[in-house]
Formats: sequence, C-alpha cells, structure tokens
Amino acid sequence: MAQNITHEILPYLCNRWQLSNLVLLGEDSPRNNYVAQAYSKLYQKDIVLKILLADTHELEMLKLYNGNGCVQLLDYDTEKNAFLLELVTPGVSLRTFFPEREEEATTAKKNFRIDFALSL
Repeated sequence: MAQNITHEILPYLCNRWQLSNLVLLGEDSPRNNYVAQAYSKLYQKDIVLKILLADTHELEMLKLYNGNGCVQLLDYDTEKNAFLLELVTPGVSLRTFFPEREEEATTAKKNFRIDFALSL
C-alpha cells in the first residue's frame, strides 16, 4: 500500500490540494497512516495530510467535532481515504503520555471522544 501512496495517491492529492514541501511525520515506514506536513497553496498555509491505511472512524469524528476540542478538518477525499488537517504545534500523541502502554492511550482517547460527544 505504501508504494501505491507514493506513486498513485500522493501525486493526485498534491495536485488537488496544491501541496508542496511534503515532510513525512513519524516513522519512515508507515504502518497505520501516512502523515505528512506540507504547504497548501490552495489554503495558503501549512497543513497536515493524512492518508489512512487502516479503517478507522477518525474522519467521522473530525466531522462531528468540527474543530471543537480537536484540529480543524479542512477537506477530505473519501475515495482516497485522505484528509487535510490544520497544522497544530506542538502536536503531541497520547502515546507519549503512556509509553509502552498503547492500550491505555487508546482507551484515554476513546473515553475523551465519548465524553466530548455527549457534551455537544
């Protein structure tokens, strides 16, 4: 899948959202997602491009939150399983709060989503 991203999906998305100066974030070989920081001429600012390699409900949650308590979803392409996010710095993953305990980080994230959705 990573090869399809670089040879097929990425050029299409770069053209669609007028992206340049892509810098891969995280691991050199993505497992669950392809995440890169880039500049979007279309939005005239730095953004984050995320291409999901696994099925998640992240896009639905970003639409639901609409920037309340999380990053703003700028645009998405459901066919390519990709979306653009506002760039927020510093960005800290919940995994950093629970080193070696990814299940707790995921649970904390899930509980936050439920609590936030109920408060809307």
